[in-house]
Amino acid sequence: NDTKCFSFPTKYHWFDKQSNLKLIKKSIEDLREWSVWNQYNLIFAMPVPGVGLGGLNPDDVWPMLSVLPNNVLVCEL
Repeated sequence: NDTKCFSFPTKYHWFDKQSNLKLIKKSIEDLREWSVWNQYNLIFAMPVPGVGLGGLNPDDVWPMLSVLPNNVLVCEL
């Protein structure tokens, strides 16, 4: 079993009170590129980015995630 790790920043600094939608969009673009390239051999799983400690409303983030392929699993806790 070969585990990989992918960084998905949502804040420019960990101490920022709120995640940044522009940064999330960039992270989604990066993840999309990786996940399409690896669509037959990798599955990506993550919570909705920017929600929780990021302080964003999930309704503002979910539409941005629609560009991700089926091998990316996004869960809302």
